[in-house]
Amino acid sequence: MERTFKYSWSKLFKTCVKVLQDLKINIDYENDVDGIIQGVTKRSLRSWGEDIEIRLRKLENNKTEIIVNSKASAQLFSWGKDNENEEQIISSIKKALE
Repeated sequence: MERTFKYSWSKLFKTCVKVLQDLKINIDYENDVDGIIQGVTKRSLRSWGEDIEIRLRKLENNKTEIIVNSKASAQLFSWGKDNENEEQIISSIKKALE
């Protein structure tokens, strides 16, 4: 899932890290130079956990694109959980920037 924001790279990167922490997603890797954040959700009744990756991409006019991907860690089907995670992360980023 992709969204474009009219905020600087630095502000969005920090916001993404904070949002993942607030959502209790364990961050395994973050690189603010390359704009990559990777984490994993906790297991639940619906899932064995999902691998989360956020990538930032600089655009013109001080805009930044955020690409959020969620994939099931240890199961073949996500039963919609991946899409739900992506929407929740994007929505939380929007709220954090308000």
